[in-house]
Amino acid sequence: MSFTFWRKFRRSRGADNDEAALREARAAILADCQALEGVLRAAKKTPDFSAQVDAGVKRLEQTADQAKEGFAALDEARRLRGCAYRAFKYDNRIARDARAPNLLATTLTVQGAVFAEAALAVPLMITDGTTDVIGGIAYGLAFSVLNVASGLVTGFFACRYLGYRRGARQPTARQARIRALAWGGFFTGAGLIGLLNFAAARTRAIGDHAGIFDFERVGLVATFDNYFAIAIIVLGLIGAILGVYKGWTGISDPIPGFLALKQAAEEDAEREGDELHKHLLDAAKVAFDGASAPLEDAIAENEDAASDYEARRLALIERLLAHNDAVDAEKDTILARAAERNGRDDYVAQKPSGAPKPDMRALNGLKLSERVIPEPGAFGDGAVLKDALARVEAAYAACLADIDAQAAAFRLNAPAIHYPLTDEGE
Repeated sequence: MSFTFWRKFRRSRGADNDEAALREARAAILADCQALEGVLRAAKKTPDFSAQVDAGVKRLEQTADQAKEGFAALDEARRLRGCAYRAFKYDNRIARDARAPNLLATTLTVQGAVFAEAALAVPLMITDGTTDVIGGIAYGLAFSVLNVASGLVTGFFACRYLGYRRGARQPTARQARIRALAWGGFFTGAGLIGLLNFAAARTRAIGDHAGIFDFERVGLVATFDNYFAIAIIVLGLIGAILGVYKGWTGISDPIPGFLALKQAAEEDAEREGDELHKHLLDAAKVAFDGASAPLEDAIAENEDAASDYEARRLALIERLLAHNDAVDAEKDTILARAAERNGRDDYVAQKPSGAPKPDMRALNGLKLSERVIPEPGAFGDGAVLKDALARVEAAYAACLADIDAQAAAFRLNAPAIHYPLTDEGE
């Protein structure tokens, strides 16, 4: 069988078309392999984040240094506030620690005192006196309210300043004036309370509030003609003294500024420490995010690209194997057709034709080796990016540890600001 006849036979069966398709498939696979190699080369050109990483690490280190400096400054400020608190105690000769008043307890105590005094004053006004029941109730309640209220005002505005800075190392004229005004207010309040209780006794004796100083109507001695009148005065003094005490200690500082100094040395210092702690943690988070976010984005993009690269590489391998299988199938088809044709020729000639086997070199050249496929391996600089991110994370963890350690030390090292009062002062 001649070569020309074989070519005609293949053309009639579409063999040339199959070979051309295999050549096109081979060229397409090789082109895709080259494109994939280009992707791999481009991926290795990862942007340089070293300067950004160095800047982020430096910011984190600076934040840790700020924590040391900031808490050291707060600690010194707290110490000075404690000194001011102890100096205030010494100047005012205060032996006890400052305590916040219980306003609810004060309110309930004052109300109870008013109603108790009124409940006791009403029968005292009525019994063995000239006051009727309605008048006794009205006068008893009115005197009780005014009596306790006068005590509260005297205690709050006068008694709290009676000993103002009386033990000051460097006394001033202003301090002396404040104490003098406080004593003047105290005696004025005491006089008004005494006058109010005397008026209550006179009202009981006369029967109404008109003419309580008309001693021709009822003499001064007759005002205290029995124990009921004396009981009204004693009851009023007890209520007034309770009002003075609660006005002095139950509304605000026994001495103005005492509790504020303690709060500045303790609660305010602790609050400032918490605020500084939060501020530093936020600053560290901002520095970390600024340095790590680009790295994390680059790592994510690199991993996505690597996944896509590997998927394309595996798809090329499958195409290559399928192509080689197609080439082998085409070879088998050509050999089978040639054997069939030779068999018919031998039968017609009644002897072996001795036709040569088809030349498969062209088809064998269409097969591809897996070595044309790019090798799997490190895609881009993923390891470099992860090392850089690990460095930033380590710096962030060290910064947080330093900040937390400084904050904990600040809380644990809070000095005791209350000391017993001595002649030497602090």
